Amino acid sequence: MNNNYIKVEGRPDLVRDSKTNAILNYNYEKMNNSKNIKELHNKYNKMNDEIYEIKNNILEIKQLLLSKLNTEENNSNGNR
Repeated sequence: MNNNYIKVEGRPDLVRDSKTNAILNYNYEKMNNSKNIKELHNKYNKMNDEIYEIKNNILEIKQLLLSKLNTEENNSNGNR
């Protein structure tokens, strides 16, 4: 451990920088796990956004197809 760091009593994962008085997390495994979890959440949110966009696109295509079908039916009924 760096000589500038003082252990925080009761918190083995925290140290105080004696020069800046800042509290620092010294548990790299927890920090990496937290970073990985955050990255997974970001990927999950991005995938959810993409799924939402795909669903909206499919709905729009469906509406366009139904509209075209209704137009063709109306045109064929008017020609009788």
